[in-house]
Amino acid sequence: MGTAACILLAQSVFAAESEAVPSQNSFLVHTGSETVKLEAVPAYLYEGNNYFMLRDIGKTAGYAVVWNGEEKTISLNKDDSAMDFAGLSEPGTAAAIAKTEQTIFVDGVEYKDTVCLNIDGYNYFKLRDLAEIMDFDCGWDSETKTVSMTLGKTSAEEKEELPAEEENEPKQQNIEEKVVYAAGSHDYGQIESYFRKNIDEDFKAEDYIITETNLNVPTSAAVALNMRLDINGIPANIGYYVVCVGGMAEEVTWIGEKNPDFDITKAGTPQIGEEEAKQMALEADGTDYEVEEQSVRYYFDMEELAYKCQVETVYKGKDGDTFATEHIF
Repeated sequence: MGTAACILLAQSVFAAESEAVPSQNSFLVHTGSETVKLEAVPAYLYEGNNYFMLRDIGKTAGYAVVWNGEEKTISLNKDDSAMDFAGLSEPGTAAAIAKTEQTIFVDGVEYKDTVCLNIDGYNYFKLRDLAEIMDFDCGWDSETKTVSMTLGKTSAEEKEELPAEEENEPKQQNIEEKVVYAAGSHDYGQIESYFRKNIDEDFKAEDYIITETNLNVPTSAAVALNMRLDINGIPANIGYYVVCVGGMAEEVTWIGEKNPDFDITKAGTPQIGEEEAKQMALEADGTDYEVEEQSVRYYFDMEELAYKCQVETVYKGKDGDTFATEHIF
């Protein structure tokens, strides 16, 4: 497997202040010749920043990670053979959390006092901090709510050709009031009242397509409510993401903003059917590999005021491995 790769982390990591809630996210790893999808890579949000296990980032970026127990230091050495997308860690409980500083050696270069979290005995670091000292770049796309990680430093000339990436973290707000939501109840009354009082006085839960996802928090019931504005039965790429822990809404994250020119009476319906979209994706790929599966997702792009059709195609490679492509029409 080559060293050049692009990893997209669909962000779904949220927590209350000074707490760390495990996420359920997916990685799309693009190596130039194939794309590998990784499931449930552990990550946490703590005090507004995303933290990832150093061992996982090392395996993903192709670094051997060595802990020196005597000197309390960590060494990372570039080693393509260390790249292992199948051997990443399992989500933890985040029962024990300590913020500290750690000395790291990257290919022999010393970096002192790098801020990290020790979660359940393992070291977690901010992805941006690691990008500054390791051989990858990262960024944030507010439209798709995606963190991007590109293995191999990008040259200045190449960066000029890439879409601009925002440095800001997503807009989030801790919910300080008592806002009750029982997992699986679909009773959004108290959340709706909170939104009307603090976020949008015209907010109605019925105006949103709401999907509920269980979060991997063994010590308490935790769910995420993904609220997307309902555009004639199709979710828009704007809305809110609410995390509820132990029967209480803890945090809300804004997803995009409404276009001032938006008029739902003029939105219409999608013009591309699923089968047509799948065929368009195959023609765009132009490959003779065997198709294992295809999936189609529709959404309304609030910036362009148009429906979009996202097609993911999974192929079987010649050596038996699978890779995936993605197109938006």
